[in-house]
Amino acid sequence: NHASFVEKNQASSGLKYHPKYPSKIIETAMEYAGYSDGKKLDFLLDVGCGAGQATKLFCPYFKTVLGVDPSLKQLETAKENCCFDHVTFTEGIAEDLPAANESVDVVVSGSATHWYNVEAFLKETERVLKPGGTLVVLDYNSPKFLPLGLNTKNAEELGKLADDIYAKYPVAAMLKEPGVANAYRKTRYEEIFEAVPFLEKRYEHVPVYSLWSLDDAVGYVNSVGPYEQIVRKRMNDLQHLPAREIEEKLLELDEAEKFVRLTKECWNCTEKKNSE
Repeated sequence: NHASFVEKNQASSGLKYHPKYPSKIIETAMEYAGYSDGKKLDFLLDVGCGAGQATKLFCPYFKTVLGVDPSLKQLETAKENCCFDHVTFTEGIAEDLPAANESVDVVVSGSATHWYNVEAFLKETERVLKPGGTLVVLDYNSPKFLPLGLNTKNAEELGKLADDIYAKYPVAAMLKEPGVANAYRKTRYEEIFEAVPFLEKRYEHVPVYSLWSLDDAVGYVNSVGPYEQIVRKRMNDLQHLPAREIEEKLLELDEAEKFVRLTKECWNCTEKKNSE
C-alpha cells in the first residue's frame, strides 16, 4: 500500500527532521497549568499526537498520558518513540475526544490544530477539561535557512547559484522561502487563538536556532506534506508516457538528492574561489 508507506515514512521523517519544541515552551506551559515542586498532575490528553513528539516532552509531568490521532501509522511511530508504562495511544479525532467530562488536567495539541474543525475541538476541550484545566496549542513557523560563515561577496555568489538551482528544481525551492505556508499558519493560529473561549489566555514565542547540515534541511523538505504532493502529482503526469520515457523521468524526480549534490558543488566552487 503506497499511501500507507508514505504516511509511515513521513511520520518517521517528521520525527527526525521537524524542529523540536524548545524546553522553555514546555516548562512555561506546565507552570501555567499549575505544575510545581515536582508533584505530577493526573491526566494529559495529547490530541493529534502524531509521532509523539509533544507526548514525549510532556509525559514526565503527568501520572497518566493518552495520545490520540486518526492515523494508525503515526500511532505506530508514536509507540516506538514514547514507550513508557504510563503512556498509551489510541485512534481518535479531535472533534470527539475519548475522555470523560471534566477528567483531564491538560489538553495538548501540537502542530495539528489547523487541521481540525476548531469549533468542535474547542467544545470537546471544554467538556473534558477539569475546572481550571489548561489547553496548550503548539506550532512552529517553517524554518528559515541561513548559511553560516559567508561574507557579503560569496553570499551574493551563492545566492545566484542557488536561484539557478531553485529555477531548475522546484521542490528544492521549498528550502528558499516557505513564506506562503508561514503566512497561512500564522493567520490560522491567530484565528484559533481568538476562537479559544477561555477568559485567561496567553501567547508565547520562543525563537530556536539549530545547526543543520544540508542533508538535514533536505530531510525536512522531504518530510512535509507539500513535497509528497508535488512528487505524486509529477508521477501522475508521467502516466501517459512510454515506459522508457517514464524510467528516464523518474530518475529526474529525485530532486532532493540532486539539490544536495549541486549545492555542495556550488559551495565547494565558491570556497575554492575565495581561498584563491
